[in-house]
Amino acid sequence: MKNFSAKKRAAVLSAVLLLGAAAASGKTIGDFRQLDQWSGLTAAELTAPNGDPAAVLPAGGTAVFEYTEHKTFLSGRAVDFSDMLDAVCVEDWYDYRYLECWVNLPNADPVDLECTVIPLAVGRPDYAESLASTLRVQGEGWQRVVFPLHDFDYVRHQGAHWKHIHGLKISASGNEDALLISQPRLKKSRLVALGAAVKSKPVKAGETAVYDLQLENESAAVRTVSLVLEHTGWEACPAALSETELSLQPWETKNVTLSVRMNELVAPGGRELRKITAIPDGRGDLKEELSVITVRELPHPYLMHTEAGWAAVRQKAEAVEWAKAAKQEYIEKARNWRVPAARAKGDYSFNHKAGGDAETCAVAWNLSGDDALAQKVIRYLRAFSDPETGYPATARNSGAFVHRGMFFMHTARAYDLVYDHPSLTAADHANMEASMRLFNGWVDYMLKTGDGNNHQDGLSAGALMNSLVMQDFEQAERFLYGTGGLLDLIGQGVLDDGQYFEGTAN
Repeated sequence: MKNFSAKKRAAVLSAVLLLGAAAASGKTIGDFRQLDQWSGLTAAELTAPNGDPAAVLPAGGTAVFEYTEHKTFLSGRAVDFSDMLDAVCVEDWYDYRYLECWVNLPNADPVDLECTVIPLAVGRPDYAESLASTLRVQGEGWQRVVFPLHDFDYVRHQGAHWKHIHGLKISASGNEDALLISQPRLKKSRLVALGAAVKSKPVKAGETAVYDLQLENESAAVRTVSLVLEHTGWEACPAALSETELSLQPWETKNVTLSVRMNELVAPGGRELRKITAIPDGRGDLKEELSVITVRELPHPYLMHTEAGWAAVRQKAEAVEWAKAAKQEYIEKARNWRVPAARAKGDYSFNHKAGGDAETCAVAWNLSGDDALAQKVIRYLRAFSDPETGYPATARNSGAFVHRGMFFMHTARAYDLVYDHPSLTAADHANMEASMRLFNGWVDYMLKTGDGNNHQDGLSAGALMNSLVMQDFEQAERFLYGTGGLLDLIGQGVLDDGQYFEGTAN
């Protein structure tokens, strides 16, 4: 090994390589201090400009990393198609956008650095066994290299593999001498990440929606961040940030709030989008953007009918014979329904048929006014959303994917019908929201398995109903228009002889 002096930094030929003194942060891949789980590397005394440990990659060699910690998947939180495995060794990369490291080149000759990601092998021939990206680096000394994960060679509608990565390989070509590479890290941004757990909220006219924004310094240096709230000139709702200039210590996360006051001139169900931009250290080229959608709260119910619509249904059920019989059938089924308790054992909390039973009972209450039926629905919703024993405890209900989606579709409709019942408390609503968001987060990546059949239709329909009953339009737009959402499923999956994979749309 020779010529490892850091005399200068030169331009990197690839536009996606980022230079400068910006330090790395984020999730480390293995530990270069001991080179645990890595092979093909030897320890080095030098460290990268960001202080990370480095290792020697021999000319023509390949550095190989494998996760070795066993992860048992017993719930929908994880990889459902690996449920048959007792344990697999993977890590979740789904929420990250970049893989970053530093490379020390012995001279000014260009070097091609290839990064290959190994997803969990699931035995399907259409799934990629590996994903690769190659960047050209040039310039003697230390160079910062950033691989955007989106630029790896994979089918975008099969991006679910980022949830379960098994390993990584790094190799170089074009160099006759050994290289130094630093600790690889996963990052959510190029410098400072901007995020929010909830990006859409309903609020009554005259009241204020408050969004909790997180700013995360993904570097080992102090960063000054400017926050800019975009103004288009057409906004109806006044909005303000709690801070517009702040300093972040290395790897520090700070919270900032955005407040949006709903204008009474916005129609119920109407919504307004606001965009926030975070600019670190005056570097507009490294900015991060985030948008929120504030909704003027629409009174419940509305998923099946509005209150006016239900009044018309009740009137028909009093005047028309077939409607009288249908009403009575609903009421008899509801009165005979025994509200299930969460299963004490097993890998799911409720049978998927419980959602439909709850919806039937909620409709019967709406038609009859019998409050005992409403109390049944409320007991079910409380049991379903209980953080310790309900759906959040297993993140799963029984049945195939299509049944799980239909379960939530029915449960959301039942919730919509009793939403304003005085027996439901703020804690009940919070538990229901947490349960629905848990399911929606799972569906978000399950729609990226590459399939397009009635199972994905059911999942997206359930997630969409959840989003609408929460009046979260960021989520609603994802399940309508996002990757693998209903627009994709209808446009690409519905054929002239039925639904792709199975001739039903349920």
